[in-house]
Amino acid sequence: MFTKVSLTTLCVAVLFVGAWLPVQFTADLPVGRAQEKDLGVIKLQLRTLSAEVPKADKVQHKSKEDVEIQVLATNSSSDPVFLVQSSWFVNYLPELSRSGELMPYSKAMQKRLVESRRMEKDLANPNAIVRDSPSVTKLPPNEQRQSARIFLSTYYDKLEPGVYLLKVQYRQPNGTKIESDTVMFEIVP
Repeated sequence: MFTKVSLTTLCVAVLFVGAWLPVQFTADLPVGRAQEKDLGVIKLQLRTLSAEVPKADKVQHKSKEDVEIQVLATNSSSDPVFLVQSSWFVNYLPELSRSGELMPYSKAMQKRLVESRRMEKDLANPNAIVRDSPSVTKLPPNEQRQSARIFLSTYYDKLEPGVYLLKVQYRQPNGTKIESDTVMFEIVP
């Protein structure tokens, strides 16, 4: 049996009680199946950032630096749209290439992705009990907001000097995906 709850109730119950809750996201929540159809109105843009404050675009990074990526989401519809980020599911997947060759994820990230895929299968079961503390980014109509910050060291081993192309895919466990634009940056010795 599923319980209809508000997002606040869900987050409070999971954060403070730490309980396993049988939850089905309903139309009352800005998440789940009620929002899947709306994701096509979202456009993702990437910026590579400097470590300095205030943050500025940066296209050249030293090999010892961690490359920080800002993911900006724009809602092109006339209604608010919500991006849901799970605490266990890998919502943002970068695709990084150098000289036309796709860079492999680190072993730690590969292990996390295997676990994420296992959880996806669990979610396909309508009787699954899932423990999650989702965060939600509300995208007002025709506005741009930061939806994520990604540090490439989370996904990749040390990047060797060279010119890289990067795009990011936002995805949900149900298979819904949005792909970003592509940015170019350089790693220098």
